[in-house]
Amino acid sequence: MNARPPDGSGAIYPAGSVGGPGHQWPPAYGRGRSPDGTRASGLHVVIGGNASGKSAVAEDIASRLSNGLPVIYLATSPAPPGDAELGARIASPRARRPSSWVTVEASSDLASAVAETRMTGFSDVILLEDVGSLASSNLPWIETGPDGMEMVPDGALEATVAAVLGEVDAVRGVIGPTWGSLVVVCPDPGGGPLPNSAVDRLWIEVVGMVNQSLVREADTAWAVIAGKPVDLHAGAKLVETFDMKRGQHSDAS
Repeated sequence: MNARPPDGSGAIYPAGSVGGPGHQWPPAYGRGRSPDGTRASGLHVVIGGNASGKSAVAEDIASRLSNGLPVIYLATSPAPPGDAELGARIASPRARRPSSWVTVEASSDLASAVAETRMTGFSDVILLEDVGSLASSNLPWIETGPDGMEMVPDGALEATVAAVLGEVDAVRGVIGPTWGSLVVVCPDPGGGPLPNSAVDRLWIEVVGMVNQSLVREADTAWAVIAGKPVDLHAGAKLVETFDMKRGQHSDAS
């Protein structure tokens, strides 16, 4: 059996060798596997900046995991009425997805929205896009003080991170504990100067902490740069191997 890597290249690699020797698609060394090697409800995380190609990579991953059955696309940022520009941005990737996929729009209580939509004949694969808008929906109300500065409530960071992760966990619960899979699209909030707005800084911290938590638990995790996915777990293993060899060299000397 051959597999195509999720990089849009169309190149075909033998199964078990995507990305080079020792790389499998999907990789076998995820954090979400049980001790006996079987996969519980699979979690696949795709992180990227604006216009990085992360959505297309996530769609490709979901399609492969679904074995040709329809996927539920869970959109957490419905286009507001009257916003033609945002509507066009949403319509373009929707046209790219298979017509058999069903789009569910919800900004909160995602699990209930999915449970109401599932039908016979669907795969146990859900594509959730994205963590950024989900974080925005869960941010607390920010008041402005007498000096005009935004006042972020105490504990807002921890509470918002917990709320976002709770939504994701609830969706995983709907999929089931056996072989279902959830593909989560996450924005990359780093790479620029911190904004002046306290609300924007809070959003960056929330998304960054959620991303770290999801990647730690994920079966596969990908950083998308210019349309090309980079395997984060494989990179981490390379660093671990390098550190181990460096430590052995130091002991020997």
